[in-house]
This record gives sequence, C-alpha cells and structure tokens, in this order.
Amino acid sequence: MVVNGRVRGAVGTVLGAVVVLLTQAPLTALPPGCDSELLKHADGGANGYKWRGDRCEGTYSRPTAGEGSFLIASLTRGRSVRVSVADPIIPLRWRAGTGHAPLHIRAYALRPRLRYQMDRMQAPAAGRYGWRSLVLAALELSLSDVGLVAWDSRQFGTGRANVYVPVTIGDDIAPGAETALIALPAREMNEVYVTVGRLDAHGAITRTMRAKQPLSRGSYAAQIAIEITLPELHAPGLYGIQLEGEVRDGGGTVATPMIAVSVTWPNDGVRARSFCRTRSARSRPMSLTRVGCRRQRISMLFSRSLRSSSSNTSEGSPTGTGGGNVRRSSGYRLPSA
Repeated sequence: MVVNGRVRGAVGTVLGAVVVLLTQAPLTALPPGCDSELLKHADGGANGYKWRGDRCEGTYSRPTAGEGSFLIASLTRGRSVRVSVADPIIPLRWRAGTGHAPLHIRAYALRPRLRYQMDRMQAPAAGRYGWRSLVLAALELSLSDVGLVAWDSRQFGTGRANVYVPVTIGDDIAPGAETALIALPAREMNEVYVTVGRLDAHGAITRTMRAKQPLSRGSYAAQIAIEITLPELHAPGLYGIQLEGEVRDGGGTVATPMIAVSVTWPNDGVRARSFCRTRSARSRPMSLTRVGCRRQRISMLFSRSLRSSSSNTSEGSPTGTGGGNVRRSSGYRLPSA
C-alpha cells in the first residue's frame, strides 16, 4: 500500500509538472499574417511591432539594405476625407475576385526613417475590415503618412502568384475615384517609367495601355513616396503594372516584376450603395439623406437599365469606342489572350 501511495504521489507530481510546463511554455506559433523577422526586431514598449489580438502592428528596428528597385507601399481606390486616425475604427473595404485564399492586408509608413508596419489576414469574402487606430494615433501618424496594400494568392499561369486588390479607405467615397499606387524607391532615381496593360490568365500582357511612360518629375529621392494615378484601372479585369527606374550616378536600371492587380468593380455608385444600404440615417453624410438615398436608388436603377440595353446592343463590339466602353457588371473575369 505504501508503494501504491508513492506511485500515486509520483504520478500526481509528474502531472502537476506537465500542467505547469504547458501553462508557462512560450507561444511559438507565428500569429497569422505577422512578419517573423519584424517580430524579432520589434521595438520595445507599447508601440513595438507585436500581435494585437487581430493583427500585428507597430515599429521595428531592422535596418533597410538600400538595395532592390521599388517597394509597392500602397494601392488604394479612394480615401474618405471624413476618416482620420482620430476615429477609433478606420473602415477598409475591397471587392474580392475569384481568389479564395485569405487576403493579406499590410500598412507601411510613408514617413522617411520611420519603420512601421501593420499585417492582417482577412477572409476575402468579408469585404471590409475595421482597423483600430490606437497605434497610428500613438505614433502621431495621419492617414496620408500610411500606405495600404492587400493581396491574395491565386492560380496564375502554371503556378500561384500574389494578386493585388485595391483597398478603399472609408465609406463615403465619391463615384469615379481613381486607383492610385505609391512606390518607395530603394535608391535615388533620375527617372521612373510606368507600364500598364491587360493580363491574360498566364500573366502575359494582351493589350498595352501605357508603355514605359516616364513620370517626368525630375529626380526621385530614396525612400520618398512616389504617387502614380492609374486611370487605366477603371473597368473590371486583371491588369499588370511594372515600374522601371534609372538609378542616379550610373547605377544602371532596376525594375519590379510584373505586378498583377485585380479590379472587380465598375467606377459608379460605390458611395451611395454603401451608405444607403448599410448605414443608419444618423451616420450618413449630409448629402445622403433619406430623400438623397431615394433619388440615388432611382438613379442607380435607371443607370442599370441603360447599361443592360447598351450591353444587348453592343455585344461583341471592340472596347475603346461607342458601346464597347459599357461594362456588364458580371463580376471578375480574366481577359482572353
């Protein structure tokens, strides 16, 4: 009996030790979407890059190498003037295409010498994310100091590749807002060239819309944001964007790989649909009162009727002139080769 008692006591001691070890063991699993290197080089204190319940966000101390070509720091379609870091939640919106992989949302600091990043993994079908602004406010960053990109992984040609999805900041975005890209050059450039075209399912350009067009803005300092508007991305489809730069002082030329961008919305009615369908009258902008929403619904129905009739009469017409400019709102579709 004494032996049994000793055995029971030993078993209890071992089980207790196992429980203590399990409860005190450090969390080794990487939080979803977080950058493992930044977690290693995160700044100390409340604003350091770390897991914050639904995302990783904060500052870090890893030095940049100063090599490479450009960092694509932002790809957005419109930003509400009503949204700021003073709001506790910053609404981010997007339209997912045919991709089913999680959407990776990332924010970069556009302010020179500030090493900041935010990473969030989001289900693509959600279509929106409420970004808490506590860290931005603590770092005294405005939305103009931050770039936003989002991408998912899709079958692209013979393998998988990242496809970017433009992000909209806020809800009350004026119809016709253009897509804008912000790039950070790794080194000082004499000139930057932009190429934009339609892509097929294999990543080949089927129609060039802007061919190595210079920005012609003089010299471009390293790590200083270059904003490029992309009016070509006005209709649903898959686009390719490439940046090429002439490095100053005989440094040769550098270029990004072809960047695939999925556009899945037509440029009309975004603001009214968002507020009139999902927001209460108290939270709508002054321009979208109950009467304004009723008028907007009538206008949207009328426009939809016109698009439908135009699509029926212009079936098969070439894009670029006449009825071919009207896009049927059938969703995301890769252009044929």
